[in-house]
Amino acid sequence: RDWSSDVSSDLDAALDALADGGLALICGSAGYGKSSAVAAWGIRTDRPMRWLRASRDLGDALHLAADEDDGVRLPRLARAVRQRQLASVCASALLADLSAPHSELIVVIDDADTLAGSPDGLRFLCALAERAPDRSRVALIGRRVAQLRLIAARAKRQVMQIGASSLRVSPRQTRQIAEAKGWSGAPVALEDARRAAAGNGGILATWLDQMREGGG
Repeated sequence: RDWSSDVSSDLDAALDALADGGLALICGSAGYGKSSAVAAWGIRTDRPMRWLRASRDLGDALHLAADEDDGVRLPRLARAVRQRQLASVCASALLADLSAPHSELIVVIDDADTLAGSPDGLRFLCALAERAPDRSRVALIGRRVAQLRLIAARAKRQVMQIGASSLRVSPRQTRQIAEAKGWSGAPVALEDARRAAAGNGGILATWLDQMREGGG
């Protein structure tokens, strides 16, 4: 069982409230299941979702996005990639696709702060946040809250910040994770572990695995 599906309820509610043209900043340390929870939410929505995953650089990320879309929802990006245009040209093509009159995409930038580590990537993320409002929604997923806030500071659209509080596992969810992992220790120890992990389901799951392997 994928424990990350248990932490999605608060995140679902927040993303459901994101208006057309809105920008969501989803920030939290590793292990919270941010990407998995957003992907699960996307499956339940009635809008097409496209992902831009940080890789070696912006050019690679845009090529991967074009390959996955195959020209269905991002025709301008697909054309620019086929023509082997510069990353900056491909990025502009993607922005044009998002601003098209009938485009109602959900675009997820995964590991956004890694992408922001390059000048081209940072310019693209700023342009994405600052573009005129349209009907596409954008979600930036990352770890460094301050950096993503700076990117969104000049946004001309609704900005929704979703932090660790919406990603933390509750005591009930913690028990579900423990049950799924076959752990049957004391409830007090389980709650202490949840608090020590600050509700981070990934850290909690690792602790449960270690306890099980050690016979705890």
